[in-house]
Amino acid sequence: MNSSFPLDCVDGEVVTTYNQLALRGVEKKGTVSVQAPSGVRWSMTIGRGEPASLDDSGDPVSP
Repeated sequence: MNSSFPLDCVDGEVVTTYNQLALRGVEKKGTVSVQAPSGVRWSMTIGRGEPASLDDSGDPVSP
């Protein structure tokens, strides 16, 4: 399965984006990649398990 989340990067702007997928076959190996211009700084967290709880705004709720 392929999924993508295209985002527009704005110079000098800090943005947090949260995406969550429910996929079958998560016990199999997978690959994640990021394509961004050289001046863009980014970070990523990837997890497997039960979907995170979300608050009313759609942001993850800390356990």
